[in-house]
Amino acid sequence: MDPKLQKILESYEERAAAEASVLRSLPSEELERRIDEFLIPVGPDTGKFLHTLVKSSRATCVVEIGASYGYSTLWLADAARLTGGKVHSFELSSSKVEYAQEKLRSVGLDGFVQFHVGDVFDHLPSLAGPIDLVLIDCWKVLYEPCFELVHPKLADEGIVVADNMLYPVESRPDAQKYQKLVRSKPDMESVALPMGSGIDVARRRSSTPVRSLA
Repeated sequence: MDPKLQKILESYEERAAAEASVLRSLPSEELERRIDEFLIPVGPDTGKFLHTLVKSSRATCVVEIGASYGYSTLWLADAARLTGGKVHSFELSSSKVEYAQEKLRSVGLDGFVQFHVGDVFDHLPSLAGPIDLVLIDCWKVLYEPCFELVHPKLADEGIVVADNMLYPVESRPDAQKYQKLVRSKPDMESVALPMGSGIDVARRRSSTPVRSLA
C-alpha cells in the first residue's frame, strides 16, 4: 500500500481512538444529537477485508451506503484502482463528503469515487447495475430497506457486506432483522464474521448452472 495512504488511514484510526472515550461518556440523548461530529470507522481489519474482497472478486462497480468521513471509502477506492473500477458512495452529509474528498485527493484516489450527496433512496435507484460489491454502513434501521434496494441490482456472485452486526449492542435487534431478511432470499448465501464491530457477508448465487464432473 502507498505509504501516503497508509499514513492517512492511521490518522483516521488515531482520531477514532481519541474520540472513543468521549463517545462512551456521553448520555444517550446527547450522543444521538452529536453523533455526526464523531468518526466511527469500520476499523483496520474490516478495511483490509473489504480491500481484499474487492480485489479478489475483481469488483468494478462498488457501492458504499454511508461514507461518513471517508475511511472505508479510501480502502474501497484503492482496491477499485487496482481492478479498474469505481466506487459509488452515497452520503447524506455534504460536509462529510467534502472532508472525504480532500483526503482522497491527497492520495490521488478521487478519480475512483463518485459521491452521491443526499438521500440514498432518491439517488441509488438511478444507478445502473449490475453491482459487484456493496458496503452498508449507515443508520441501522435503514439496513433492511437498503438491502431491498440493492438486491435486484446485484451481479451474479455480487457481494453485500453489512457492518455493525455485533456492536454497538443497542443496534443488535436491527442487525438481527437484517440478517433474517438476507437469509430469507433464496438466491443469497451469507455468513456472519466477528471482525471489527461484526460484519455480515452475503453473496448472490450464480445463475449459471454448475457443470457436473461426472
